[in-house]
Order: sequence, then C-alpha cells, then structure tokens
Amino acid sequence: MMNTSMNFSHNVCLYNIARFQITLFHWDFPLELERRGGWRNPDAVGWFCDYARLCFDRFGDLVKTWITFNEIWMSAWMGTVTTAGLSGEALGKTSLAEKAKEDESCSRAIPYLVGHRMLLSHGRAYRIYESEFREKQKGRVGITMSAKWREPASADHPEDAEAARDALCWQFDWIAHPIFSIQGGYPERMWSKLNDLSTKEHRAEYNPILPVFTEEECNIVRGSADFMGLNYYIAYKTRRLTEAERGDERLGWLFRDADYKDTVDPGWEKVSGQQSWLHNTPWGLPRILGYIRDNYNNPQVIITENGCADHPDAPLLQDDARIKYCSDHLKALHQAMTEDSCNVTGYTLWSLLDNFEWTDGFTMKFGLFHVDFNDDGLKRTPKKSVSWYANVVKNNGV
Repeated sequence: MMNTSMNFSHNVCLYNIARFQITLFHWDFPLELERRGGWRNPDAVGWFCDYARLCFDRFGDLVKTWITFNEIWMSAWMGTVTTAGLSGEALGKTSLAEKAKEDESCSRAIPYLVGHRMLLSHGRAYRIYESEFREKQKGRVGITMSAKWREPASADHPEDAEAARDALCWQFDWIAHPIFSIQGGYPERMWSKLNDLSTKEHRAEYNPILPVFTEEECNIVRGSADFMGLNYYIAYKTRRLTEAERGDERLGWLFRDADYKDTVDPGWEKVSGQQSWLHNTPWGLPRILGYIRDNYNNPQVIITENGCADHPDAPLLQDDARIKYCSDHLKALHQAMTEDSCNVTGYTLWSLLDNFEWTDGFTMKFGLFHVDFNDDGLKRTPKKSVSWYANVVKNNGV
C-alpha cells in the first residue's frame, strides 16, 4: 500500500509542470503512531526523521522546496489541548511524566513538550537533507510559521503593550527563536516569565515547564532553515487577562502562562461574515515582516498562506470579498518589500480548493474553486477570484 501511494505521488509530481512546495507535516499523524502517543512519545523525533529521509530520497529529484512543519505553534497547542486529562503514562518516557504529581502539571507541560519535539524533528530533518541530499538535489528546506500581529488594546495602559509583546513571544518567537536567532534556544522572555510563575505559584517541582535544549540540540536547530514560511490572516488588539480570566480553565495554560487576551476592533472590516474570526487587517502584515527583519536578520520569507473564506451572504461564486482582502494584503506586502526592505520572495494564496478547515469543518470555504461536497464527484467550479488571481500571477502584481 505504501509503495502504491508513493508511486502515485511521484507520478503526480512527474507529470505536472508546476514547481512543487511540499509540506511534510500538516497536523496529521498516522493513526498507529498516534495510538503510541504521537508527539508525546519521545520516539516521535526518530519517526519523523525516517519519514523525512524517505520523502527526500523518493521525491527529491522533482521537489526543490521542502517545508518540514506547518505552524508548530498551532499543532502543539490545538493538537494537544483536548488531551488535557491524559495521565503521565500517556506522555511517554519523559522526565516530566515521572516528575508530575497531578494531571494539571501534565496538561500544562504537554504543549511545550510537543513543540520541543517538533523543533528537534525539524532540525534533525534539515541536517539529514543538508548532509545526504542537498549536494545532488540542490533543493532547500524551510519551516512555516503562524503569524498574527498584535497591537496593544489601549495606548493608555502600558501593561497592554507588555501583553502584546508576550503574545508575540508565545505565538511566534517560541518557535522562531530556536531556529532563526543568532543565539538559538528559547526566548529569554519565555524563560523569565515561566520561572517567575513557578516561583509565584510555588511550583518548583514542575520547573522548567519549558524543556531544555542540550548544547548539541541547540546547534542542530539553530540555523536549520533556508527560508521562513509565513501564514498571515489577521491582526489583534491584545490586553492582559482579568483575574477572572486567569482562573478560567477553558482558556488553556498557554494563554494563562503568557497572560494575554486577543480582541478585535469592532470597526475592522469583517470579510467572511459576522460569525467568522476573519477581519481585513492588511496593515499587520508589514509590521510582522518588519519585526522578523529586525529580530531575525531579515531571512528569506515566503508567504505560504493568506486568504479569506467566502462571505455567507454573497451569491455562489461571486467572491468579491476575497478579491478585496487579497488585493489589500498584496499591496501591503509590496510596501513591506519596496519601502521596508523586507526579504519576501514568494506569495501563496490559501487556498486552491474549498477544503476541510479543521475545527470549522467544511463550513468555511477558502478556495478559489468551489467544491460541491454533496456531489459524488466533488465537482469543482471556478469562482470569480480565479480569473483575478490568474492576472495577478501573470502580471506579478495587482
């Protein structure tokens, strides 16, 4: 079965002229490995490296751009939040599991542990490509980051500025700093805040919640990307949590550890309906790119996701909101490149087809092509944005 699937995938690459940009892990683990604990199992790093080596070997003659992981932050947080009640045994053979004295400590540590193992997997996969395949295949390997820009909710409250900075640290720097910074390792801001929390809450037995890289691991992960993929959809106004929110278990430990709450300005344009989380905030894209330029030595960036869902009140196939949203963001991107000297080399719209949007299921439709999920053949029909985007690509601009 595996060889059949591999051969089919290879032939798809071979018989299509497009230049492929392949992501190795986009949040789905083989069921059997998930039953063994998934990323909570320390063997997961080896599993991923074996898988990456196989893909490089079988497809590297055709694929020249590899992405190891899509949005580690989202997978480590959202992919584990529903496992908050797991026992120490489910964590795998870890010192954290052995040290944990109550389920709360386990659930609090899981996202950090999972993110740590994904970072190690990324770094080791990059070194495999570097040592075994790059000379012959002459490809490149990067990683895709989730990026949401944060502004203080109120300019009159200095603590909101600190909250916005903490949100950016937990959601972006947590993953970017070990790879793209000169120092490597986790951000000092995270270490300091988590250490303060451990002292304040008398939780020394669970410290560090944030795993520690060995010197060898730090060197493997640091510099392990030829480019940064960036997924950008929205900006937020961020504030500190209230006392009531800090005690709300539904919020999750990552948000309580970082102590922030994202809000939106009611005046921001809602492009995908009143119930959608999407707003049109293109001004945040140059700001996050400027932050990357200033803090991570202006690495090569590819915008790997940007787009919006269909407005529920719009006629079928008339996706004018998408055209406006993407046009606004492309103009903002042009500003970042030409005026702000941000090193952006590519843009990919999300998405080609309507598809399964995780917790939103099939209710949010991001595709340039409409998919009829009630049709046995999943009929595809181009939306208005198809011809618009074709002209953007042809003319290299809006």
